Amino acid sequence: MSLPEPGHLWESILGNLQLQVTRSSYETWLSATSGVSFSDGELLVSTPNAFVSEMLEQRMYSLICQAAEQVVDDPVEVRFQVG
Repeated sequence: MSLPEPGHLWESILGNLQLQVTRSSYETWLSATSGVSFSDGELLVSTPNAFVSEMLEQRMYSLICQAAEQVVDDPVEVRFQVG
């Protein structure tokens, strides 16, 4: 089975998250992110700055991982990097 392309995978996860968070939260914290790589159950997501990375890790991590698991149908570890 081939792995999903990380950009498309993250877009699917973002679509799921859009239904779960407020529009302002989505625009502030998620809209400027992108999928960079996906392998061995780990998704690397690029963020615009360290503050956004920290916020996503501390406040939205479990929600993001749940959305990722729903899309991939397997546990996913999500990591954030400034990019």
